[in-house]
Amino acid sequence: MRLGFVLSPYIVPGATAQVGGIYDMGIHTDRRLIFLLLLFVTGPGEEIFWRGFLQERLMDRYGNPVGFILTTFIYGSIHIFSLNFMLTMAAYVAGAFWGALYLWKRDLTVVIVSHSLSGAR
Repeated sequence: MRLGFVLSPYIVPGATAQVGGIYDMGIHTDRRLIFLLLLFVTGPGEEIFWRGFLQERLMDRYGNPVGFILTTFIYGSIHIFSLNFMLTMAAYVAGAFWGALYLWKRDLTVVIVSHSLSGAR
């Protein structure tokens, strides 16, 4: 993620402002609260749904590679409605990473910990 943050302004015009816009949403919220929400609500909730429910069912129905690809595509695509290109691209990359991690380990706990700690900075 750090590499994408560093390289994106050279590739995507306005990338810095788009990334800044994401973090500006929580500017008046205590960082400790954001951390706790990411750790105990957002990360676990998203992974239980996206990997534990959707990806698992799509892999059962269409096979592991297709289920993984479909879940990654859907996860990234719903972020299009944010109208923030950088957020959408980050969602595709992160979704592919967490989906591949789940595909590899088949352990929801590992993916939840990864997702939950990814926002802890």
